[in-house]
Amino acid sequence: VLVRDLITLIRNSPKRLAWFQQFQRKDAQSLRPLCPTRWTLKADSLQSIASNYSAIIEFFEDLCRCDKESVNAALQRSQLHLQKAAAMIETLKKDIQHLRENGFEEFWKNTTAAADELNLERPAIPRPRKIPRRLDTGGASPHVFQSPEAMHRQQYNETMDTATSSLDCRFSQTAFKHMQDVEDFVTGKGDCKTILRFYGDDLDESRLRLHRDMCIDIAKQRGVQLNTFQEVVGFLKGDTGDSLRTMVPELTKLVKLALTAPVTSCTSERSFSGLRRLKTYLRSRMGQGRLNHIAILNCHKNMSRNEHLDLIADEFIKRTATRRNTFLLKN
Repeated sequence: VLVRDLITLIRNSPKRLAWFQQFQRKDAQSLRPLCPTRWTLKADSLQSIASNYSAIIEFFEDLCRCDKESVNAALQRSQLHLQKAAAMIETLKKDIQHLRENGFEEFWKNTTAAADELNLERPAIPRPRKIPRRLDTGGASPHVFQSPEAMHRQQYNETMDTATSSLDCRFSQTAFKHMQDVEDFVTGKGDCKTILRFYGDDLDESRLRLHRDMCIDIAKQRGVQLNTFQEVVGFLKGDTGDSLRTMVPELTKLVKLALTAPVTSCTSERSFSGLRRLKTYLRSRMGQGRLNHIAILNCHKNMSRNEHLDLIADEFIKRTATRRNTFLLKN
């Protein structure tokens, strides 16, 4: 079973198959799928594995080193587990810090070795640019690195620091922590104190706790596991959750409020295509307040279309004397 899964992992993905071919010898036999019934095909499959054994080992070692990409894929899923996402981010930050402290030597060794194999020039320190006389302020001369390795070490460390600071900036926001608290509460693993402090009088504490417990009990009776915020949303939405939303209105209100946060899933972050129609290049000087108001009107277009535009225009004209002198009131 293990051999079959390994071959399937490589063959079923064109990306992984092309990746594997980078380690494979040109005269090596291609990987054959393992047939569970026919022994002749089994022998061919095992023989293809034996002839590519070293390439398979190198491929999986490289796959483990590049496993950080799975974090990016996990964070891009529509069904995002916020607690697991926070744990993955913390692990990734520790991995980056470890690479910063101990990974440059191996990186430099592999890079220079690859340059030698390809007959490329070894890294060198670029010549310092001569400052024009009109721009020369007479200050200290620019820093000169003692070796190419020292120059690239600094660039390597700057790259690692930039990655770490970007993760801190993106995932250490108050909204992300708030959504973690919401997910803990709606799945029965946390309290609602911080949630109530955030929403104030919008939610009633006793009713919110009661409706949360009712929702979890009903889910257990139906054999549904509620481990993530997205699973709670799926349990409440649609025609099947219509009666449940009527029974637990306070919990439904909390879920609706939480869904407005863009960190709920990457789907909401991809839902800003309307901004390209609202804030075009011709109206790029629009202020943030006006943009927010127009965005609200765009989101609730069904309600805004029912408003009487003549009355709104008259109210807008009456606010200043200049408008009253310029425009004609309808009513």
